Amino acid sequence: AWVYAELGDFDRAEDLCLEAKIVVEEKQGTKSRSYSAVLANLAGLFATMGAYHRALPLYEEARALDLELYEDSHPGKVSTMHNLGGMYVEMGRYKEAEDLFLGCQALLEHTCPPGDPTSAVLQHSLGSLYTKTARYQEAESLFKSALRIKDDAFGRLDVSYANTIAGLAALKMETGELKEAEKLFGRAMKILAKLVGDDGDAYVAMLLNHGVLKEKQGNYAEAEEHITRALECHSKVHGKRHPMHATAMYALSVVYEATGDTRRSLSCLREAQKVQSTAVSEE
Repeated sequence: AWVYAELGDFDRAEDLCLEAKIVVEEKQGTKSRSYSAVLANLAGLFATMGAYHRALPLYEEARALDLELYEDSHPGKVSTMHNLGGMYVEMGRYKEAEDLFLGCQALLEHTCPPGDPTSAVLQHSLGSLYTKTARYQEAESLFKSALRIKDDAFGRLDVSYANTIAGLAALKMETGELKEAEKLFGRAMKILAKLVGDDGDAYVAMLLNHGVLKEKQGNYAEAEEHITRALECHSKVHGKRHPMHATAMYALSVVYEATGDTRRSLSCLREAQKVQSTAVSEE
């Protein structure tokens, strides 16, 4: 299923995930760890597709099952807790996300040695959350700690390492340190171009953020080029109803507004609003 998802064939991926769910339900029932795992996998697929209204209840059902099936300090609860927290971040439910991330952190402190790569993933997520909520000093500390752990565990030619560099770049962009943000985005994009190509989801998301940075620097032609290319690459795989499409259209509207092209800016804003309105009505 995840191979098909990587190829952008989400219909076949969903069919296989649903088939797995049926098999596990028939063989082990709906009160098993395997059932919780297939729910979380299906939720992860929907999240990748941008269908948050479909992902959220599955993550919440899997989380409720984990609370029943695992002991309080069991590390098996961490994955779904973390993914549900990520879903809450995407939906702007930051306090609920932080509670889950901190719960994961407490579990890992009891079950994992210092410097375990799992803790670096959690630190990255908390760093991204604190960037969104303007807790910049805490965010920077978390990103730098995550980078040290990932460097030791995986080296620097690694997708996860590149994503954390990009998280730190986004933080620097928020605090107005645009030269430092530019340097960090450049490092991250070079790594991802080598590992996933220049049309992979991780690279495309970074390209969009780089376009936003170029707009903040006043380099509007480059900003438009980066954002437009990110839109084209992302839409080929995910279509135009994905939340990232709305984010990119909004970013493009800012560029057009800054260059005095009010008509195109308004058109982009309307398309972004259409995607967001659809998502809200479905939720």
